[in-house]
Amino acid sequence: MNKSQLVNDLMAQFKKEGQSVKWQLTDPQNWSPEDLQEVMKHRNQTNDRAEKEALFQKERQWFDQNFGTNPVTFDETGRMVMPKSEQVGPSRSMMPVTPEGDTLPDALQEVIYRMVGENGDQAARDVVKTLQGGVNRLSPKRPLKEDGVIGPKTTLGMGAALKENGLKKVSEAMALSQFAGSLPKQRATGAQGLGQAVSQAFSGLLGGQAEALGLQGTLNDFGAQLKEDGDIGPKTKSAFLEVLNKQNPADLLERLGYNLGFSSADEMSEKRTK
Repeated sequence: MNKSQLVNDLMAQFKKEGQSVKWQLTDPQNWSPEDLQEVMKHRNQTNDRAEKEALFQKERQWFDQNFGTNPVTFDETGRMVMPKSEQVGPSRSMMPVTPEGDTLPDALQEVIYRMVGENGDQAARDVVKTLQGGVNRLSPKRPLKEDGVIGPKTTLGMGAALKENGLKKVSEAMALSQFAGSLPKQRATGAQGLGQAVSQAFSGLLGGQAEALGLQGTLNDFGAQLKEDGDIGPKTKSAFLEVLNKQNPADLLERLGYNLGFSSADEMSEKRTK
């Protein structure tokens, strides 16, 4: 399977699982009446109780926003008086977008495309595990199961991450997740493929030798005494293994993200207190 085929296959799986995700991520005030009908139809068809409840609450918000929350009134014959609309909703759908203005499907495709190697030789399950790990870095309070399966929760988690954080922030989290996935192999092989792992994870996000310099700076933060020259040679590999064996990998990744400019000092401090 080549790169385009793998990307298209993964996107098709997300699309299959994401029928209601767009509604759960969209404010009901942006629904058209046709949108409401589609939501109600999907709610009646789905067997997922949590999804049913989430969509039902969204429907209630739509009615409250459009018809108000005043008590029901009756005419002199005892028949219920239909409430009048308090506001006019959009005439067409207004789908959720990233802070940069990208549609969620377009942003998701770009994230996946960057993560898949040129040969498309990764297992689809491994790519999905990386996506799940990236979402968990951004949303630790509602973690996904990192099982490599594209289900409703993973689809919703990816959509929410893109909508709340934007394409750039999500791409950075995915890069750290991809690098995290390489750590067991680095430990087992004596970090022989460290340079390649760093390049694959952060390619396209940083320029020049920034990722290598960021790694060396991170290792020095943990006590190594490396020359920060951007060359991942024997000394850098040896220092990396020493730090990896002594430190919590999560702390190593957190510091690396900070040194690469992916997070601020305040964000790093906030993660430590969670």
